[in-house]
Amino acid sequence: TTVFIGHGYINGLHPPAVRDPARAIQACHHVFIAHALAVKAFREMAVAGEIGFVNVLQPHTPLTDSEADIKATELADAIHTHWLYDPVLKGTYPADLLAQTQALWGVPRFAPGDDALLRDNRCDFIGLNYYRRETVSAQPPEIATGGEPGVEGLFYFVRNPQSTYTEWGWEIWPQGLTDGIMMIKARYGDIPIYITENGLGAKDPIIDGEVVDDPRID
Repeated sequence: TTVFIGHGYINGLHPPAVRDPARAIQACHHVFIAHALAVKAFREMAVAGEIGFVNVLQPHTPLTDSEADIKATELADAIHTHWLYDPVLKGTYPADLLAQTQALWGVPRFAPGDDALLRDNRCDFIGLNYYRRETVSAQPPEIATGGEPGVEGLFYFVRNPQSTYTEWGWEIWPQGLTDGIMMIKARYGDIPIYITENGLGAKDPIIDGEVVDDPRID
């Protein structure tokens, strides 16, 4: 959801190449309603199985222990994690963030029955795609990181001066997988978890027909 909504409706890098946060939020709502309808249909089939949802796991760490950076990190968690996990695991949107988006843009617009669909068709498990964490600052970086920028005026993703990054600008932070899993557990309880993707972004040279991916293996 993060990728095709973010790139499709916020920065316009993917089809339909739209830059409109209100449309992004509404499109995201349609995804959750479609998922809820799929869960409902699955339950009605009485299949001996489980149904879940896969999303990006992106832990956030404040750059400093300042109040501003901590608040910025909490907002990053709300937008990039809670908004995307709450509907499928709790059956509702985060109340404070929903109130803000409704006040700003009047979205998401709910069709009759949407509330009940979300509430009554939650997941059996969650799949996590982990690649990196983001370090969060209340202030923009002096030099662009080359990665996801954050949300202008609210919070910014910056390089952690104490960490190591790949040529793609992705932080190498294996601990983030454990941190993220514990973050999910703290908010949603003992929901079954599957690691559906993980790795890092690196430039792998091809030498004599062989992909030399030693940094990724390490």
